[in-house]
Amino acid sequence: MEIVLLEKLTDPAKQEAIRQLLILADQEFVPPISARTSSTQMNLAPGGTGSVDAYYETIRDLPVVLALEGDRVVGFMHFRFDHTCDHISQLPNAYACTSSVHPDGRGHGLMQKFYCAIIEAYPERMVCTRTWHTNYP
Repeated sequence: MEIVLLEKLTDPAKQEAIRQLLILADQEFVPPISARTSSTQMNLAPGGTGSVDAYYETIRDLPVVLALEGDRVVGFMHFRFDHTCDHISQLPNAYACTSSVHPDGRGHGLMQKFYCAIIEAYPERMVCTRTWHTNYP
């Protein structure tokens, strides 16, 4: 499995593969990706469009770490630079905002590899993420 960090993903096939992973994992997120409007929204009350497409448009052009098996995207982690909110104020940072791994690729430490790739590429930045105690169905 190859781990690749890209400042911007321009390959339409890989972009579509990420979109498909979001569709596959949609209901695993609380609230579902299809009920969200962006990766930085603070109010996680259900809303959105009922589709992952609007959400995907907000992350499509962000830097991304990919797990590739040949040309197949097995997983990804999108991140943005210098995001701040009530819970994240440390600058400079790399905010890991959206990630998913295909069920076939889980259990192989890919999330750890994604974080390590960001840390290695940007050692001057603190890597951060957000989660809540209410992130359960």
